[in-house]
Amino acid sequence: MEGLSCTIPKEKIRSLMRFLKLYIRFDNERYILKFENTLNQLANRQTTMGLEEFVLDRAKRQGLYEGRKEGIKEGLKEGMEIARLEKERAFVTNLLQKTSLDTLQIADIAGVTITFVEEIKATLTA
Repeated sequence: MEGLSCTIPKEKIRSLMRFLKLYIRFDNERYILKFENTLNQLANRQTTMGLEEFVLDRAKRQGLYEGRKEGIKEGLKEGMEIARLEKERAFVTNLLQKTSLDTLQIADIAGVTITFVEEIKATLTA
């Protein structure tokens, strides 16, 4: 069987094959392989990546992209939480060192728990 490349431009063949591989769905793996083999015979080309491999590769790449995006989002969230805690710690430390306010007053002003203030106070006196 002579290939299509002698009568149809290569770019049109590639576009048609891409379309067929992406939009024709088979439930049976045997049909997928037969379909790909027939397309390859018509185009006189060797198999580089099967339909199933292509779809899996695309899904993998999408999963990696989504995973990175989610990881960045979580990393920013954690970073902001750490920065908030450090800011609270610095504020409470300054209040403890530079004022004569008691633990309850400092916790109220800083918007933190009494335990948090007491933990910082313990590290300052140690």
